[in-house]
Amino acid sequence: MNAGRAPTRVLIVGPLPPPHYGGSIFTAALIEGVSQRAGFETRALDTQGNRALAEVGLASWRKGVAVARQSLAALRLALEFRPRVLYSPIPIALGSFLRYSLFVLLARLVGARSVVQFHDGQFDVVFAGYPRWARAYARFVLGQTAAIVVLGERLVSMLDGIAPRGRVRVVRGSRDDGPFQAARERAAPRRSSDPVRVLFLSHLFRDKGYLDVLRAAAIARRSRQDLRFQFAGDWPSDEEARAAARFVRENDLGGVVEFLGSVTGPKKYDLLASASIFVLPTFYRFEAQPSAVIEALAAGLPVVTTDWAGLPEMVEDGDCGFVVPVADPSALADRIVRLAAEPALRERMGRRARERFLALFTRERWLDGMCAVLQEAAGLEGPLR
Repeated sequence: MNAGRAPTRVLIVGPLPPPHYGGSIFTAALIEGVSQRAGFETRALDTQGNRALAEVGLASWRKGVAVARQSLAALRLALEFRPRVLYSPIPIALGSFLRYSLFVLLARLVGARSVVQFHDGQFDVVFAGYPRWARAYARFVLGQTAAIVVLGERLVSMLDGIAPRGRVRVVRGSRDDGPFQAARERAAPRRSSDPVRVLFLSHLFRDKGYLDVLRAAAIARRSRQDLRFQFAGDWPSDEEARAAARFVRENDLGGVVEFLGSVTGPKKYDLLASASIFVLPTFYRFEAQPSAVIEALAAGLPVVTTDWAGLPEMVEDGDCGFVVPVADPSALADRIVRLAAEPALRERMGRRARERFLALFTRERWLDGMCAVLQEAAGLEGPLR
């Protein structure tokens, strides 16, 4: 940054907590991080339209009203602030894509460069289901951007033939390491007689894979009596919670499985520090790079996950964990049993998980990447084509 240069004005629009989920947590961290960096002046607009996690991705009349209100607020703020760069997420569900595309058009209207970010994976799959007019519109909108951020190298190809490849930038997600360090220091030393604790930490949507973990628990307990499975997260519905409880009863898993509900703050970090193995066999439609897996890596846990979206890039199979096929409880149980039976393997993979976090997913590394993209966009001249 040259001395005396005016700061780059960045308008950040996106959802803020509550509810807490990947996109809202990310927006909050970006606002905080960029505003503390020299060379930037920031303003922010909260576009949260969900009152609960169950509403994320669903359309409603109330959200329609919120879109109109937020669009007007963004226009007023942009005209007053005159940003050089306007950042916004860009969801992949058609209704949400249309909503956030308005901010790309707003950036063009006020003479700002637009930076958008996909927090989701599978855009090519969802895009293929758009009506023809929507596919044409999406190509036009993405062509107006100065940069398109994705969360991993494996996700770049989902934009092939849809958006200009030269504008795609990879910036991986992150977590602040401080809470994980503190929890590791608080954790009691593990004894050989302690049970092997398998942790699932995520929202308890069925396509996050919790039912596959329950099925794996039923298989794994036949050969390992020292396994304990803990599930931390909110249920999307009472019906889902009852179905899980029924599975536990029918498979005699009462002493093996524990549902903890939502666990946040220091309790979450302590829970991660006390676990032996982390599992997330997700096949969630909008998954890209689950923040829970980043947290498990930061906690130094071997991770067992699925060959889905950006996960094989996060967890190198055989190095810091295992990658199994989607919807394969037997394979999941096999890897859990192997890790339970080999403490030295757990320790080695946990150490490699921690090293991978420090190399790829720290908050400083992520913020360096995001600020570089914003500055690059700010420095562009001339019309985008």
